[in-house]
Amino acid sequence: MNKKQIRSLKSVLKVIQSGEVHHGDCINADAQFDAICQEFEIKIVIHPPTNTIHRAWCDGPLTTILEPKPYILRNHDIVDACSTLIAGPHRPEYIRSGTWSTVRYARKQNRTVIIVEP
Repeated sequence: MNKKQIRSLKSVLKVIQSGEVHHGDCINADAQFDAICQEFEIKIVIHPPTNTIHRAWCDGPLTTILEPKPYILRNHDIVDACSTLIAGPHRPEYIRSGTWSTVRYARKQNRTVIIVEP
């Protein structure tokens, strides 16, 4: 995420600073999200992918790590476990993007979706 996205994300997390958050443990945005949540002392549930090539290997004192699953299944699990999805895509919506696929699934499941714009 860029600096603007990180500032926006922190503002969102200050408002919803309770409960727990879920993420997919990938490098870049997931790892940044994890670090911010740890800073705010928010409980984190990690849904790691079975393909570890882009895995960030996040961990911490308030972290629960679930069994790895293929990307699509773990993305659906993340949405199914939450009432609000926060997404920090690196570019506008496009097909064949895991982030945007997850956003579309969340919308179909009637979740609140917050896009932290790039």
